[in-house]
Amino acid sequence: MITPISKIKLALSKITGLGSNVATFLATPSSANLASALTDETGSGSAVFATAPTITGATIKNMVDEILTTGGTSTAYTLTPSVAIGSYVTGQRFQVKFNVTCGASPTINISGLGAKNLTKGGATALSASDVMIDGLYTVEYDGTQLQVIGISSSSGSTAATRAEIATGTNNTLMATPQNLHEFHVPPQGFLYNGKIVPSVASNNLTVALKGLDGNDPSASNPVYVRIGDTVRTITAALSVTKNAGTNWFNAGYSILATIEVDYFVYLGYNATDGVVIGFSRLAGGKYYSSFSTTSTDDRYCAISTITTASSGDYYELVGRFAATLSATASFNWSVPSFNGLNLIQGPKRESRWLTWSPVMTYTGTEGTGGSQRARYKLIDDTVFINYWKNYSAGGATVTKTSITLPFGILTPYSSQYTPFAGYANVGSTNNIKYTQFDATGGANNGSMNWYITSCSLDQFAGAGSYELVVQ
Repeated sequence: MITPISKIKLALSKITGLGSNVATFLATPSSANLASALTDETGSGSAVFATAPTITGATIKNMVDEILTTGGTSTAYTLTPSVAIGSYVTGQRFQVKFNVTCGASPTINISGLGAKNLTKGGATALSASDVMIDGLYTVEYDGTQLQVIGISSSSGSTAATRAEIATGTNNTLMATPQNLHEFHVPPQGFLYNGKIVPSVASNNLTVALKGLDGNDPSASNPVYVRIGDTVRTITAALSVTKNAGTNWFNAGYSILATIEVDYFVYLGYNATDGVVIGFSRLAGGKYYSSFSTTSTDDRYCAISTITTASSGDYYELVGRFAATLSATASFNWSVPSFNGLNLIQGPKRESRWLTWSPVMTYTGTEGTGGSQRARYKLIDDTVFINYWKNYSAGGATVTKTSITLPFGILTPYSSQYTPFAGYANVGSTNNIKYTQFDATGGANNGSMNWYITSCSLDQFAGAGSYELVVQ
C-alpha cells in the first residue's frame, strides 16, 4: 500500500542531512524540484535522493483520510495504522471504525504505544454502547486521553425514564431497548410476539402459547404479556392438555355434546409457579377464585400448574377458540378448521352466538309439531339466552314450563323477573302479567322454570311462535 503524502505531516525539524535540492522539494513540491532532488532523473535505474536524508523521530500528526478498524475487545481496543505513529501527540486525529460495540470505560492502544482512555466531552469515560459496532467516529488525542468527537458527556450516561420518553423533549439521554420496552407496555391481555395455538392429537386437546414464528418461547424468542400491571416474560414452552375420557367443563353433557363451545384462554401468574396457561368456558374470569376446581363443572378452568395457586392470583384473558367434546363415555375432543371467527388472538370477553339442545318439561300438555331454536352468548360475566319455539297445533293448558340451560348455575336479578319477549299467538288475551324465575344448578346443568300468573292462557300449548330472552 502506498501512503499518500497528504496523509502524513512530517515535522521537518526531525529530519537532518537534507541536500539543498531535497529540502527545496519538500518545502515546495513540484516536478522540477523533484527532478533536481534526484540523482537519476533520466528514466533509467532507481530514483534516489542525491543526498540521503536521515529521519529521526518523525511524527505522524493526522490520519483522518484513512479509515482504521479496531481490534481487541469492547473495553480494550487496539488500533494499528498502516504507518505506525511514533508517539501520542496532542491534536492527533484518527478516523476509526469500531469492531464491536463498546462496554463501559473502554481504552484504546494505538501502534502499541500503550492504552489510553476513550472519553467523551472531555474526560468523561464512555458508557456502554456509546460507540456502536461498525460505526465511524473521529478520535482525537488531547494530551491525556483520546476523545471521541461528537459524543456529549451526558450522552448515554443516563437512561431515559418512561416519563422522559413520553415527554420527548430531552435529546441527551439514551433510550435503551429496555426502557423503550418498559414504555411500550402492552395493554392487558395482548401478547407481544405471541399467539395461542389449540390442537388435538389422539382425541386429546392441547392449548399452547407459541411465538409468532410458531415455535416455543425461549430466551431468544421471548413472549411478553401484561398480567395486571406487570409485564411478564415467557422464555420456555407453556401449554395445558386435557385428555379424552372426562366430561370436562360439563361440555359432554347431552345438551352440549358434539356442539361447538367457545373456550376462553387465560394467562395467570404467581411468584412460585410463574406464568401459567389455562382455558375455561367463562368469559369473565379475572382471578383464580373466578373458576371452579371441579373438572366437570361448567365454571372449571384447565390450568397448566396450580401447585401454589391462591384465590388472589390475577388471570388475564388472552384469546378464544372453539372446540367440541363428544358425549359419554368417550368424551373425545375435536377442533374445527380455525379462522378469524372461531379463533381470536386477544382479550375478547364475548362468545359467538352458540347453540345447545335444551330439554323441555311441562305442567300440562305441550303443543305438537313444534320446532325450536336455542342460542346463548356470553359477554363478560353475563349469559344471554334466546329461545324460540313454534307449534303447529295446540295442546292443553300449560302453567309451568322448564328447559335445561347451557350453564348449570344462573342467578336471576330479582324474584320477579320478566324473561318473555315477543308474543304468544293465542287469541286476544296474550299478555303475561309477570313470571317467577327459578334457577337450579347441578352436575346436569340447571333448569329455568317460569310460572304464568294473573292469566289463564295456554302458554306454550297453542299453535304459534314463542320467544324467551333471558339476560
